[in-house]
Amino acid sequence: MKIRSIILLSVLGYSRAVAQQTDSADKQLLIGAGFGYMTIKDLSSSPLRYSGMGATVRLGYEYNQPKSVQRVLFSVQAGGLQNGIRKQSGVSAYKAQLAYSQYWVLNSRPRTSWALGGRADVWANARLFNTRENNPVSYDAGTAISIGTQANHSFSGRFSRLAASFQLSVPVVAYVIRPAYGVPYPEAFLQDGVFNHQDQGLTGPLVSSGRVRSTGDFFRLQTTTSLTYSFSNTKTIRLSYDWEYYSIPSNLPVSQGNQSLTVSFVKHIHERSK
Repeated sequence: MKIRSIILLSVLGYSRAVAQQTDSADKQLLIGAGFGYMTIKDLSSSPLRYSGMGATVRLGYEYNQPKSVQRVLFSVQAGGLQNGIRKQSGVSAYKAQLAYSQYWVLNSRPRTSWALGGRADVWANARLFNTRENNPVSYDAGTAISIGTQANHSFSGRFSRLAASFQLSVPVVAYVIRPAYGVPYPEAFLQDGVFNHQDQGLTGPLVSSGRVRSTGDFFRLQTTTSLTYSFSNTKTIRLSYDWEYYSIPSNLPVSQGNQSLTVSFVKHIHERSK
């Protein structure tokens, strides 16, 4: 009888602990918009530096547990750039990225936590040179696996509704597509001396033209700094500053920096205990 009581109490205690952990889990949906600043140096055009303002949009989903954080984020950025010398030689630049992140909390205090983890993402950057008739497209794309860290801090007292966070990631390995002149073989892009954007059969060669790269020959750094204000247990607003810089060495090297300041509305969907 005594053994049965001990087993029953153990089961009840474990169930209660699981329920408490489930209660503290939180799902979040995020939608945001803002503006950004893009800077590029693309040797497929010239050594000139192009820069300018643009708009950014993001959609996200986050699942927080006491010991881990999972996040999916899709972002798009677009802008019009100038080289500062010839105003008529503008560039339309576009960036899209889909990223999945996973962090594990290593140091958790009442108001401060620190986590390590990583992310897997797919991205594409396109640059359209508006005044060109020949070779108006330059772009790069790829997928990467990165290591990262995240720090969170919740304020107290009069600022108890505020929380700050910082995230950083650096790729370990990536598959990067950086074709010369927009295609792996320019002659397939020409028809009667005119660039044919509808040329068929280029998708396979474009994808296979990519290379596996490590940190040594593909540098990329991404950071996000956020400040969150909670109106209630289910609604918050978040101000985020994102900064990214990457450099791809190739026959036509490219380097690009992206900054964005976005305001996002976050809807919390708390799980109920089972």
